Amino acid sequence: MQEYFQYFQRMAQAGNYAALARQPVPKPVFFNWTAEIFEGLHVAANPGKDALSLVGDDGGPAQHFTYGELGARANRLLNYWRAREVEAGQAVMLMVPIVAELWFTYLAGIKGGQVLIPVATMLSVKDLEYRLGCLLPTVVVADAESAAKIDQAERALGQRICVKILVGPDERLGWVNFHVIDGQPVQAP
Repeated sequence: MQEYFQYFQRMAQAGNYAALARQPVPKPVFFNWTAEIFEGLHVAANPGKDALSLVGDDGGPAQHFTYGELGARANRLLNYWRAREVEAGQAVMLMVPIVAELWFTYLAGIKGGQVLIPVATMLSVKDLEYRLGCLLPTVVVADAESAAKIDQAERALGQRICVKILVGPDERLGWVNFHVIDGQPVQAP
């Protein structure tokens, strides 16, 4: 897939869309975009190059992350999950605004084979009760406001999410802060 992706990039950059239309898309039995394309091409070739910049509405400083930093943080998160026996195919719910941790979680989930379920932060406790009643995720990543609603929905259903990760500076009983991944290895198979 790396060769196809590189060919696709060259043709797209050259504006050669007719060649792209004629090119058959390979259909491998197994393909992992994070491992093969993101890490295999982008991180390998440009680990120090900016890959993500986030500018907030609050006038604060922008956050910048290189390909290498994004890959390392995603791998740390994936290693944290694996140490807690989170397996491929299990659900990870994301209930956060647009923050860097959202991107780390996407990359980790794709690489690990988890089922990513992004949900809007504006959901009510009743909305969450319905969703969690239909599919209780193994992992949830949430900001403080969303975490409070998730806890209420859990109590109403009498069910518990195994791994709850809190984004931001706050602390909450039953949750670990996203920084818990900092001690994990930066490589993940």
